[in-house]
Amino acid sequence: MTSPQQAEQAKEIPAGASETRRITRQSDGRVTMEIWSRPVRVKQDATWAWIDTTLIEKDGALQPKVAKHRVVFSAGGAEKPLVTLSLDAQRSLSLSWPKPLPKPTVKGTLATYADAVAPGADLVVSALPEGFRYDIIYRSRPAKLATITLPVQVKGLALRKDAHGRLQVTGTDGEHVAVASAAAIQPKQPTAAARVELEGSGHTQHMVITPDKNLPTSASGPLTVAAAVITGNVVDADVANDGLPADPTWPFLTAGSLFGTLYRTYIRFDDEIFTHGDVPILNAKLSALNIDGPNCGAVVGAGIQARRVTSGWDPTNLTWANKPATSAEGATTVTRGYSAGCGEGVLEWPVAEMVRAWLGGAPYHGVELRGANESNSNDNWRLLASAEYSTAETAPKLTIEFDGNAIPSSLSAAVVGDSLNPEEMAGQDFTYQSLYGRTGFGKEDLDELARTGSLSETGFPKPGWPEGEEWPFPEDPNADPPYWRPQPGEPTDVAKAPSQSSPGMSATADDRDTVLATWSERDGKKVYYRKGFYDINRDDGFGDTKIRLKHNLNQRAVVSATKNPIPGQQGKTQQFRNPMRWDYLAVFHLNSCEGFWFFQNCKIHDTMNVQVVVDYTRKGAPTADATIGVITAFCIKSNWCDDWVKTVIN
Repeated sequence: MTSPQQAEQAKEIPAGASETRRITRQSDGRVTMEIWSRPVRVKQDATWAWIDTTLIEKDGALQPKVAKHRVVFSAGGAEKPLVTLSLDAQRSLSLSWPKPLPKPTVKGTLATYADAVAPGADLVVSALPEGFRYDIIYRSRPAKLATITLPVQVKGLALRKDAHGRLQVTGTDGEHVAVASAAAIQPKQPTAAARVELEGSGHTQHMVITPDKNLPTSASGPLTVAAAVITGNVVDADVANDGLPADPTWPFLTAGSLFGTLYRTYIRFDDEIFTHGDVPILNAKLSALNIDGPNCGAVVGAGIQARRVTSGWDPTNLTWANKPATSAEGATTVTRGYSAGCGEGVLEWPVAEMVRAWLGGAPYHGVELRGANESNSNDNWRLLASAEYSTAETAPKLTIEFDGNAIPSSLSAAVVGDSLNPEEMAGQDFTYQSLYGRTGFGKEDLDELARTGSLSETGFPKPGWPEGEEWPFPEDPNADPPYWRPQPGEPTDVAKAPSQSSPGMSATADDRDTVLATWSERDGKKVYYRKGFYDINRDDGFGDTKIRLKHNLNQRAVVSATKNPIPGQQGKTQQFRNPMRWDYLAVFHLNSCEGFWFFQNCKIHDTMNVQVVVDYTRKGAPTADATIGVITAFCIKSNWCDDWVKTVIN
């Protein structure tokens, strides 16, 4: 399999970096997004380190070179627990062995404590990218399997059984932290299983692993009682029509038919990119490491088919009876196979049509792998590395290729008011993603800007926003200046204004009083926004037409300024000579971002003060409640506002 390090020649987009995702840009503009089903790297200081679960001895114990969480195994003896998994300084889980352990033999990711269970029965442990595995391996088939009692110590965590009988590790608040697998017997036994019971309570409990007494002894060869503790969310599992439930912690996934038994595999990836709207892609593929199969070659049986899952599924409670539904639309089949005889290899399923469906709004539930012809009883199976395999980069991976020239690699937008924190206002970098969920920022607008690089000028107000209460003042015939004349503080330079041929400039337009929008300003008063007019020769006008043609602002910016002015009286002041008119002063910050799509790093690069004048004089009959509304909006000390001020996102 191609290691992550081999792709470093492409330039990584920092804002898209995560433990499970890497986005790189090629010199020709193509953008490649790789999404692994499990973390493959961790942040160490300011750099990313690829997970390496190779065990090394350090400070008198064994631990992986790099893992998501600190895992420490015993180097032998009885002084320390068999294994301690530490999520942080306040939360940890330890399993102890009931008797002193021999010094282990270490080979790569495995540590073997020979005869630690009984003569001929070894204890083998390994670190995983997000947890650990402990297996009891009987080198020859015993007449009876041993019952193992493991003392458990927890700090800041709790160990309990869920509704399905599976052990769960939770926080003290009940939040899911990890799943502790039931002990599985491998190879699978038709009449035998291993029960895991939890005894005791509080900080010290005991985990009791009891194999079934009906274990067949006629078969020969080694037998394994396997168990694991996996942190985070389980993302893959396989299930067979043999009546047994799925084991979501097992390091392998089987798809196809084996000895007459049908297997299906289900894999799920982080769905974040499928929640931000439709963007064009060039290609996509699903990759999985094929460890074993019935044969090697370009065509092995009918092959394995990838299908789009269309309903929900729970890997911790997956059976053949409750397996999810799938769609044949966009399904693809791979016939290549690898086996132990020829060595492992990577299988790749083209899944571009599935990805396009998810981006287009189809519910995302992951991918199913199954035999392409399940009615054929001939062996046609592939054993794949699951997300719980000991080597991080062998986890299933979804790779999507985009035309980077068709999706914004930089964004310029305005952020108004105090929606950013002081550090960000002072110039500290922040991510575009962090704006999602903040008060005043709409996901629809953030997604539109990220996909297209622009926003609808009339995007504010949004449907359903409150309109506010009417606040009509009586008409003042002595108002000075009249509302269609330049207002106090408004620039009068028209050098950058458009030519007289621009639409809407006529002073005699019949529809100048047409209401384009209404909304509730900061204090709940109803604001009217009218079409208005603008006469460049007289510098007369009001409303949207004047605001656009003279000052290069738009409805979106005006709405935002009246809803988010400077806090207190400084942001909303009553004109001294015209008490029916109110000046709103808002601070717009230029938010410049670089990256790809909504994966962008941003920084404040410029600031502009915007003033909006609203006239609450009654418009129409003396008893009418409607008011004149917005008469002008402009940038302080600049007649023609920069374009970025119009692209305001809150």
